[in-house]
Amino acid sequence: MPAVPRAVMLTACDRSGGVLVGMNFAAIPVMHYTGMAAAKFMPTSTPPDLSHAVSITALGTAGIAMVTLVVLGLAILTSLFDRRYSAQTLELESAEATLPIIV
Repeated sequence: MPAVPRAVMLTACDRSGGVLVGMNFAAIPVMHYTGMAAAKFMPTSTPPDLSHAVSITALGTAGIAMVTLVVLGLAILTSLFDRRYSAQTLELESAEATLPIIV
């Protein structure tokens, strides 16, 4: 297999990047603002009924924050490992492509 520049090799992830950008900057905000325009909020003089509300302690808030940070850290680590092994795979394919030329 001849060596192909990275810019020429478009994978499914590279092609769907445009879709992700379009979703983030067009579809999601449009749906949000459409829904907010359709919502009607009426002022009332009666106090809200908070009998079914759940109170969260400082420990609960810290736990939610820690779990969020752990999940984010795992996602970043997984991404870094994937990038490293992808680069290693490209390097191996390049070395295998030049091997028949040397021999």
